[in-house]
Amino acid sequence: MPTLDIHLQEGFAGDEVIVRIDGEERLRRAAVHTRRALSLAEHVTFEVDAGAHVIDVSVRGIERRIAVDVADKLYVGIGVKDDELRVRVRDKQFGYG
Repeated sequence: MPTLDIHLQEGFAGDEVIVRIDGEERLRRAAVHTRRALSLAEHVTFEVDAGAHVIDVSVRGIERRIAVDVADKLYVGIGVKDDELRVRVRDKQFGYG
């Protein structure tokens, strides 16, 4: 089954993070903090059907909608900078540390 890896990366400082995939809430975390040495707060893997999906992210009242197409494994990095959600989508894993 295809997977969607959500990586909460830089800029989180005690934030509540909500992630919805295709309108269904799949992740809600309170007090998310980025580990500075890694530039990573956490990552979560979700199984999804192959094809198009919409990811909605909410942090600090900032919302962002991301349209993706998942064939096998897809990695989505989400960070916060200057009150803006920054997103990176790639088919290869992120490197940390």
